[in-house]
Amino acid sequence: MKKVLAIDMGATSGKGIVGYVQDDKIILNEVMRFYHNIKEINGRLFWDWEKIICEIIRLIKKLDSHDFVSIGIDTWGVDFGILDGEGNLIEFPLSYRDPMNENTFKELLKRFSKEDIYMLTGNQVMEINTLFQIESIKENNYDLFKQIDKIVLMPDLINYYLTGNIFAEKTMASTTQLFDMVNKKWNYDLIEKLKYPKKLFPEIIDNCRTIGNTKNSLIDELKDKDIDVISVASHDTASAVSITKAFFNDETMFLSSGTWSLLGVCTEEPIINKFAFENDLTNECGFSDKNLFLKNITGLWLIERVIKELEHRKKYTYEEINRLVMDSPHFSCTFDIDQVPTSLGGSIVNFIMDYAEKTNQSIPDNDGIIFRSIYESLVFKYYETVLSIEECLSREFKEIQVISGGSKSNIMCQMLADITNKIILAGPSEATALGNIVIQLIKDKQILNMEEAFNMIKNSFENKTYYPKNHNKWQRAYQKYLRLIEKKE
Repeated sequence: MKKVLAIDMGATSGKGIVGYVQDDKIILNEVMRFYHNIKEINGRLFWDWEKIICEIIRLIKKLDSHDFVSIGIDTWGVDFGILDGEGNLIEFPLSYRDPMNENTFKELLKRFSKEDIYMLTGNQVMEINTLFQIESIKENNYDLFKQIDKIVLMPDLINYYLTGNIFAEKTMASTTQLFDMVNKKWNYDLIEKLKYPKKLFPEIIDNCRTIGNTKNSLIDELKDKDIDVISVASHDTASAVSITKAFFNDETMFLSSGTWSLLGVCTEEPIINKFAFENDLTNECGFSDKNLFLKNITGLWLIERVIKELEHRKKYTYEEINRLVMDSPHFSCTFDIDQVPTSLGGSIVNFIMDYAEKTNQSIPDNDGIIFRSIYESLVFKYYETVLSIEECLSREFKEIQVISGGSKSNIMCQMLADITNKIILAGPSEATALGNIVIQLIKDKQILNMEEAFNMIKNSFENKTYYPKNHNKWQRAYQKYLRLIEKKE
């Protein structure tokens, strides 16, 4: 039985999941899960790279390499490590939540218009994007910038440590705001305008390529393992979307609901026009050059932050939160989630209460109302995004497949069905790791293509379907919400 390993790195945790085919089903076994944090060093926010790489070493050492044909790495987008001319990591990778990015974002937009950057790259112009992080290093620490020989995106950095080879996997490169979405290569015109040396950007590679082998790892402890490392769709969203119905059915949208929410559709070509720019819609590469046309939206990070805020008096589980939300009044307080600060500082609870007071809404007086206000505000933003995408493409979609952690939230999925008046397909919750695994199995010729994989997944995992129940009630609440955020602006 030939097995593969997905190492699925999220912004707060990582996990190793083994996958294989048995009796026309895909079997998953989680072998390890670990947590990691952002570290503040001299006022900057860095990923704890030492912790991340030590946990990955511990994970791979658990494996008997004779049972495994390959390993695939996926991570969140935009972040990177910087290497010197000797191939050494100069410092821990900065986090996209580093507050310095905001100032650089504002300064760079004095030299380039947001619309020009969008038209060149097709990416939603956000301060977290790789472009603005590189610019932050260049403008705030030019001596450090001059030391850089290679900028290596997070999954590619892990692959480098595992194999000794440096590449830029295409789905990840497309998150940087330095990628040419039309020609599928680095956007050297923009790179030259920014005065970045071309040498900083590694060769871009496609999916299903063998990057190298652990025999040549930079890590001595892994050199006896003899496992190939494969270029999966290393941006976690691309891996997750690849196993959805939306990947091959043009009547289905996807919502990858995790720390961030990514809501969109699959298209054959990038959609780059003024309407898409004005509505903050972005293009990213998916598996096998499928275009993902979507919006990046703050996600369950808001719930995670409030859980952490309240843990000094009560440690909430998601099951407890769901019960609280069910028992809380509807639409007593909603807010524009785009106004919530993305940096790590500040209180989300205080933000919601201040927002409620300034907009003459009921100020939440218990935790259930706080949690319900987040869920309702999230699905209002989802609906706004659905309407934008449908208007941009001049068509309507019948259903939305919700994947990743949010697919397990019965409350959120039913809210989404009600507000959109669409059928909601929920699951699988481990979509990212599953997409990673499926791509490795396709590379190993154990699965023919994504459509065959989708049918195998339907037979392998239980998913739920939600139907609209209270669309008119939600529509009235949405109109009230629109008036509210217009007044606030």
